[in-house]
Amino acid sequence: MTFPLDWSTKIHFMSPLFGAVLCKTTDPEKKLIQAWIEVHGISCVEVNPKNWKDYPNGIKLFIKPSPELAKELLEWSIEPLLIGDFSATELESYKKTGVSFYFNDSILKISELPVFPATEQKLKFIIYTKDPLFDHQIQSILKSMGQEFFVEGRFEELVHKMKFINNYILILDWDKIPTPIFKIVETFEELKKTRSFLLLGLKDFLKDNLYQDLKSGISGISNVLIQKEELIPTLLSSFPIQNEKNGKEIQKEIKRFKIEFQEKKIPIRISLDETFFENRIEPNDKTKQILNLFNWL
Repeated sequence: MTFPLDWSTKIHFMSPLFGAVLCKTTDPEKKLIQAWIEVHGISCVEVNPKNWKDYPNGIKLFIKPSPELAKELLEWSIEPLLIGDFSATELESYKKTGVSFYFNDSILKISELPVFPATEQKLKFIIYTKDPLFDHQIQSILKSMGQEFFVEGRFEELVHKMKFINNYILILDWDKIPTPIFKIVETFEELKKTRSFLLLGLKDFLKDNLYQDLKSGISGISNVLIQKEELIPTLLSSFPIQNEKNGKEIQKEIKRFKIEFQEKKIPIRISLDETFFENRIEPNDKTKQILNLFNWL
């Protein structure tokens, strides 16, 4: 699967959150979806897989969706949103094409469907996993939360980029980097002498040669080291990055990334918080509604 984006050189933003709606709904429900989108000042036109390219503006609404259509839209950098009663098998097919957003609730709650990204405090992320599907899911979450990011596919370009920016979080899959690992660790240690960044490392703890990889220094240079499949659920539970000023305090069993800041904006420490039943401020409604779009992943 390929996306026609220059992943290596651009910071990506998207407003609104999605550019197409793939729905399995009744006709009245479809009209309700259109009306809700248009309330936000965005045109929403019903199209089909053959004529949608004739409508370059606004959000495109499809009533005969398919994973093949979703894949085509993503190849044109159009983010699809699923709405309706999709089976588990169908959802798995859409997930494999790169779809990230699913409004999995009653159509009567359409007023809770978020249309624009949240306005969180902006952090900078660099993502290096060499897995386009996984990268796309991560970037969908980050941009929906108003964060800035690069996705890098070549290790040499990654290192080059790291020499010129500061105060970011690097999401790095240690199982996808060039070997030998100890040389990479040395490179990052040198970079840390002049650059400020935090490293969130991904590692398959069941993979062969785990001990040798750990001994090469990846656990020391990584501020956090977790398994790849843990990243998305933990990332989702980490927002808001800083507690809301107003909101209801809740006691919640949680596993999240905890980020500490200098002067309220420079990230200086990241850790994996596995506290059970922590008291924290519940996200505001908009943040919560956006995060709910990813709960199916």
